[in-house]
Amino acid sequence: LKNGATVIVSQQALPLPVALIITADTRHFLSFFSDRYFGHPSHKLDVTGITGTNGKTTTAHFLYEIYQAAGKKSALMGTVGIKAAGQSRKQSLTTPGAEELHNTLWQLEREGMEHVAMEVSSHALVQKRVEHCRFHAAIFTNLTREHLDYHQTMDDYFQAKAHLFALIRGSASNAIINADDRRAELLQQQLTSHMLTYGIEKEADVKALEIRPLTDGGSYVKALSPWGELSFAIRLHGLYNIYNALAAASAALMDNISLSAVERGIAALKLVPGRLELLPSPPGVRVYLDYAHTPDALEKVLQAVSDYPHQRIILVFGCRGQRDSGKRPLMGAIAERYADITILTADNPIDENPAAIAKDIAHTMVKKPFYIDEREEAIYYALTLAGDGDIVLITGKGREDYQLIGNSVIPYSDLNVVYSYVNHPLH
Repeated sequence: LKNGATVIVSQQALPLPVALIITADTRHFLSFFSDRYFGHPSHKLDVTGITGTNGKTTTAHFLYEIYQAAGKKSALMGTVGIKAAGQSRKQSLTTPGAEELHNTLWQLEREGMEHVAMEVSSHALVQKRVEHCRFHAAIFTNLTREHLDYHQTMDDYFQAKAHLFALIRGSASNAIINADDRRAELLQQQLTSHMLTYGIEKEADVKALEIRPLTDGGSYVKALSPWGELSFAIRLHGLYNIYNALAAASAALMDNISLSAVERGIAALKLVPGRLELLPSPPGVRVYLDYAHTPDALEKVLQAVSDYPHQRIILVFGCRGQRDSGKRPLMGAIAERYADITILTADNPIDENPAAIAKDIAHTMVKKPFYIDEREEAIYYALTLAGDGDIVLITGKGREDYQLIGNSVIPYSDLNVVYSYVNHPLH
């Protein structure tokens, strides 16, 4: 009222001197209203929603590049922000609130975009941020432990993800499922739309038949699809990125994108910011930055760097405060299995004591890790320890440019810390 509101939407009656709309669910109302206010922008775009614990960002980047290769004006929305016409800009969350979401889609439609690859988080689905977004297609990448502080159980977490597929609308709607994920069969039973599976291990519609490492990193993949054989080079490391490429390829093929455009688009992606990103490094050392903050993601990125020629792997990571504490010892065990030296530090501790979080991580570790409270100091120490042939892997924050401590958002960047060390190694 102080700011000039003339209509209030509420879930309860309030004695206010303005128009009052009573609704059972204000989040649902905001989604409904935002979609209508901005003229149903998702109806004028082909929006592919991508959900799953890991792989959303990279799959969105692959899909973006494929549509670019096909000559279609494409955009992506997700953890790294918004990318359209080669330009990037920030957004508030991986999947923003309903008003920001529909406003962004409206702007992208006005800019001439035809296709949008959108990361869709489980929080966004539960909180109805995308409830009135019309999805042309939906991709399910995988489901592993994460966000149990919010969803309580893995079944609840799965059902939150599965809700995306209830939002696919239109006669040409498509569902793309990772056949190798253990929840794939259960999800398929819930689907009514056109479905395509992809995978490496189990039978799938789009299946990798041959995988060979490339001498300069990445993989060569030959896959079979209902549209014919695919052969492409993936410049990104790790088996998990082959899954991400297959997911994007499957979605594009269902949308009648040519095999050659799919192959060119996948090969065009050289880097996803904060995803196993090679940073400027001290002589003889390689420093990688990765967003991995779940047990599954941490294991996969450690497996990937373990395949590189190296002397030692020095790992720097922490776990976020006020999140699922049950995953902490799991991540400690994974760190111990793959890393030669582990340095625990703060990663958005919020109101929790970083030392207590580190203690949870190290609970089952036989070889106790180093603990350094200040993240910058932890990274500096790792770089100081590193010698010729060593790999320093920094995980958890990726390209985030802040640290959450208490109620404060503190400017902070792993990337800038590494740059600072490389430029001023005596520090």
